Amino acid sequence: MLRFRSRISTVTDTDKLTNEQHPAFRLGTFLGSWLTAREQQLANWLNQAQHRISFQLRNILLGLIGLFFLLYFIALLT
Repeated sequence: MLRFRSRISTVTDTDKLTNEQHPAFRLGTFLGSWLTAREQQLANWLNQAQHRISFQLRNILLGLIGLFFLLYFIALLT
């Protein structure tokens, strides 16, 4: 199979960043860990406050937050 390349191209294979070194990967890792930490904080707060709210309301809130994040990341990918 032949590969057609532009003769003007200055990017070589050694100049490419690996996935883990790419700034977008680092940003995604940071945002993922930050969002997970916030979700865990909210879940811990809801668990501590469960005598004031029902388990059903807690599960609904966690489900809505999870749905929001799911839809948000699907929107980012499209």
